Amino acid sequence: MQVSERPIAYSYLRFSTGAQASGDSLVRQSSLAASYATKHDLWLDESVTFKDLGVSGFRGKNAHRGALAAFLRLVQQDKIKPGSYLLIESLDRLSRDHVLRAQAILTELVLAGVNVVSLIDQRLYSAETLSSDPIGLIYALLVFVRANEESKTKSLRARQNWVRKRETVATKAISRKTPFWVTVQDGVVQPIPERCSLVRRVFAMYRNGLTSCEIAATLNAASQIRWSVPEQQWTTAAISRLLSNRRTTGLLPLYTLSFKGRAAARVPHSAVKDYYPALIKPKAFLQAQIFIPDGKTRSARARYNSLALIGHCSECGHPLRLVTLSLDGQHALACQASRILYNCSAPELSYTALMKQVRPALREWITSDYLWQTQPANRASFRNMVKLLDDDRTTLQTSCADTPMCNERLLQLESTLEDALTYPIRGRKHVIETASSVCKYIDAIAVVPSQTIAINKLLRQIFSKVTVDLRTTACNFYDMHGHVAFTVNGSRL
Repeated sequence: MQVSERPIAYSYLRFSTGAQASGDSLVRQSSLAASYATKHDLWLDESVTFKDLGVSGFRGKNAHRGALAAFLRLVQQDKIKPGSYLLIESLDRLSRDHVLRAQAILTELVLAGVNVVSLIDQRLYSAETLSSDPIGLIYALLVFVRANEESKTKSLRARQNWVRKRETVATKAISRKTPFWVTVQDGVVQPIPERCSLVRRVFAMYRNGLTSCEIAATLNAASQIRWSVPEQQWTTAAISRLLSNRRTTGLLPLYTLSFKGRAAARVPHSAVKDYYPALIKPKAFLQAQIFIPDGKTRSARARYNSLALIGHCSECGHPLRLVTLSLDGQHALACQASRILYNCSAPELSYTALMKQVRPALREWITSDYLWQTQPANRASFRNMVKLLDDDRTTLQTSCADTPMCNERLLQLESTLEDALTYPIRGRKHVIETASSVCKYIDAIAVVPSQTIAINKLLRQIFSKVTVDLRTTACNFYDMHGHVAFTVNGSRL
């Protein structure tokens, strides 16, 4: 038989963990596929072998975006011809997902005319074999059920193991995976002096005004080794990651995995103080996060956060920072003091939940409040208004008795005068135009990073700061005088 006339066979190789790469799993699976192809006179196309190495089949990741997903797409596009063979060591290599999803993968392949072969037990799953022997489908379902149960058991044991590790973290290193400036010896975290000195030097250069780009260039010019990846030079991104790494303060953040369908997200669990050597004092670390030397960094911070640079925690007054690895993988706002200085107990708050309340309230305030009140028609009348207000203030201060009514009127005049001086005719027009632009972006159907950056820029032109109650989502927006312009009543979502 000519090669072109022989049925084409494709090998699918998968194992779950990277540690299995050093064993014989890959060689064993490849050998089984080659032997079966030879025995049944198949042409094993090794040029397109599908491999999911270190990819778990427990939650269907391999079928969702792995090599198996690529094979399924080729089947759907008719690039894998009917009558072809898919050779796998056993059905649990195909999937360890929920039995219905695992069975759906097998059904899709069989109905498309692909012959699925389980090499361990030499079972062939095809439209013909399953029609003549329906028990084969029942057997496949039992294999999928067993595989899923085994994976659930392993997952539970792994979680319990991490629980035990977290309980002993004060006396024993939780993992040998550490930042580049420390190592683990006999279960104890030990600093590496030369590398610790480099971390302190980087923070010192940043505090002295150098940007991340300039720091990277300085280290590369001095041929400073980048220990995490010695074969690469220092980059701006690497310096930025180091400057924002809370582990430099001695903190060990702990996470748990949360799953929604196939998606896994790290959810904050707790933080262990003094786990690593404290190279940078918490306040110095916080100052490094606040210090922004150029516009590019400012825009980057506002990319997904409309309240960047103006958002503050209502409990302690420290700035809020956008966190991505929290709350089931969604963006969240967290108080810097709670993450770094340890003196604030405010929880993290879903950024999406907050903006669901802020956006409509902000739009209502912009379209209905004092920004749209009629202003003096020209500069002369504006000067006259300021003079009259100032005269009224002087009269009240000199001749009015110290009564509650007089004091209240005086405060009103002070506020009105301050507003008039801060927002003259031209400035008031600018603020109104700015507010209009905010409304335009708020009303946009899709909010993309460029719109978020634009909103943040406009908000910083109208408001001096925004305080957020991370427990209730209540917010206070302060104008440029430091007065509360409007309030968003919170209700934790």
